[in-house]
Order: sequence, then structure tokens, then C-alpha cells
Amino acid sequence: MVVDGDTVKMTCPVEGYVSGRILGFDTPEMKSRCPTELVMAVSATFYLRWQLWTAGKVVATPRGKDRYGRVLTLMTVDDELVGTRMVGAGLARWYDGGKRRSWCGADG
Repeated sequence: MVVDGDTVKMTCPVEGYVSGRILGFDTPEMKSRCPTELVMAVSATFYLRWQLWTAGKVVATPRGKDRYGRVLTLMTVDDELVGTRMVGAGLARWYDGGKRRSWCGADG
């Protein structure tokens, strides 16, 4: 199940039903600070959902956990990183940790 543009709920053979943060990119938050971010967040969520629904092959590889207990997940769709598709569609930014930039205003 897709929660937002970079978070999913997955069934894991070891841990059962878990929340996963897809690595490598950042998308706008559904709890947005401005209307532009909300529109982009909804678009990113539906785009990721569509990518997963139409994929021939989805691979989710765990890479530890984040501070919120989510499983950090390297995800590919049909042998391509999900981040490549999300960034290419203009719905995400590359992200490797650290402070996230705003999706609202001049600093975004």
C-alpha cells in the first residue's frame, strides 16, 4: 500500500506488515505547509501507486531502519530505481539524508 510518494506499507516475510521509507529521493509531504506542496504530494502518491500497479516486477530490499522505525528500502520497478522515475517525473528530489528542503517558496 502506498502511503505517500516515498513511503509504503509492505508485507515482509520476517517481520510481517511494516512501514517502509523508500531510499534515494524525497517527495512533498501530505501534511503540507502550502497548497503547492499538497498538490505535488497527491500527484507523487498517485504516480508511485501507478508505477507499482503497472510494474511487471517490484523488488524491495531492506537497508536497516530509520528513527521512526520504518524499514529503509531500496526499491526497483522493472529493474529501474523508483527514485529515477519519481525524479524524472518532476515529483521528487534526490535525497541522501540530512536536512530536507522546503517544497514551498524560495528555498524549495
